[in-house]
Amino acid sequence: MKRRVLSAVLIAPPLVLFVLYGPPWALGAVVLASALLGLREFFLLTLRRWRWSWLALGGIPVVASHWGVEVMVLGMASAVTGSFSLGILRGSPSEGQREALLVTAGMAYISLPMAHLILAGRLPHGIKGILLLLAAVWTGDTLALMVGRRWGKRALAPRVSPKKTVEGALATFGGVGLAVLLLRPLCLPDLSPGATLLFVLGVGILSQIGDLSESLLKRAAGVKDSGGLIPGHGGMLDRMDSFIFTSPFLYYLLRAF
Repeated sequence: MKRRVLSAVLIAPPLVLFVLYGPPWALGAVVLASALLGLREFFLLTLRRWRWSWLALGGIPVVASHWGVEVMVLGMASAVTGSFSLGILRGSPSEGQREALLVTAGMAYISLPMAHLILAGRLPHGIKGILLLLAAVWTGDTLALMVGRRWGKRALAPRVSPKKTVEGALATFGGVGLAVLLLRPLCLPDLSPGATLLFVLGVGILSQIGDLSESLLKRAAGVKDSGGLIPGHGGMLDRMDSFIFTSPFLYYLLRAF
């Protein structure tokens, strides 16, 4: 626990400051680097290997999102076409098919959702909304871990993640709500009470689905962590899993309200 907190304190603030006060492309650079590192771990979990060409294709939707939703979708379609083209060129049809499907799945699972952070950053107050999302997810995860270890008794999804408990899952909503209560006046003061409640419920639910989804991948691969990139935390996927489904949610919530 102490190691996790220390790593978070050393890594998170510099990235946040870089996005807030760095050049205009700072957010895009952080999202692209995170997506590529996450894709690499995804390929190692599913295919036991990775290729530079897969990462290049996987980065297309993220880069394309700089020009809006339509270009991002076009980039995703182009990348999918490229992944199947590579599969066609493989010597073995079955191996080519498997690679094409999993590269496409990796883009749909990681690149496309994470690209919504760049789209959100282009909206009015979008950067502040992203900061609120970061605080809400991290606070929810931390409180869930503390409550689960201290009072957790009932397993939430024992076949997928035996250590996650119902008590910890409920504490996630408390952590998200606490972060929103403290930071919403600074980040999104104009967000209506109904939209605020939707934010808390959506982030609380989707962050846990993201966490459990990555646990499903690790359980199938027979590993504890997706990698060893971040001391005390595991790999990049272990850190970004809660943002995979909450990022599109944040973007469409900000657009709607």
